[in-house]
Amino acid sequence: MIMTEYIPKLSTEVIESLLVREFSQDEIDAARRVLNGYSAESIDGRNRVLSGMLKLSEGDLVLLEHNVEIAMVDFRDIVAWAESPNLSKDPFHTLSSEDKSLKTSILRQDYDQYQNWLNRKVSAKSLRKILKVGLDTSIRGRGISLVQALSEVDFDKHKNKVTVDDLRYQIDLMPEVIDEWFSYSEDKRTSGGWYLLRDLRIGTLMDQTEELSFSESDVAVANYVIKELNYWNESRV
Repeated sequence: MIMTEYIPKLSTEVIESLLVREFSQDEIDAARRVLNGYSAESIDGRNRVLSGMLKLSEGDLVLLEHNVEIAMVDFRDIVAWAESPNLSKDPFHTLSSEDKSLKTSILRQDYDQYQNWLNRKVSAKSLRKILKVGLDTSIRGRGISLVQALSEVDFDKHKNKVTVDDLRYQIDLMPEVIDEWFSYSEDKRTSGGWYLLRDLRIGTLMDQTEELSFSESDVAVANYVIKELNYWNESRV
């Protein structure tokens, strides 16, 4: 079966839930006013664009305003960047008919990414904070304790909501965190928790049978972050 381009149909209630997820309580009203500045001929069409704006804005009001301005010039830019980020890298449609299987694969990647974003339970801001714990607890960053870092990111609240796919998506937007977590693991001076090796293996010295290997760095880091932070979060309770 050849996958065709995905056209989401989102209710106004879904848009509101995305707004509440991505913006803090004291920013929601301002974000809602910004979104109200965009109008379209149909509710479905408007909601599709609003969803795209929210995805691309990553919980940033300034970016949200910027995306509204872009949409008022040509909403197709927002739709393409939000729904088809990988396919959009081929703006001149150079994929020939012989590349049909490749295009189908790219469409599937974009579809899966968009669905994961729609369904995730944690805001972009919270995911960014979680991914910066590796740097925040090192001498290259803020040098705070892991206990303080976990408290600041409210990890106990998010621990059962954050998924590997959530972190992979965010890592793609901030690839510098990959090396930050390698350095974090190399700097550890305790046998507790998990280790992350540059050959993309993760494991724990307490049970070496649990060692896992990965072929992609973002997958390895995403898995490592979840296991490492869960370990230390449980240890401090």
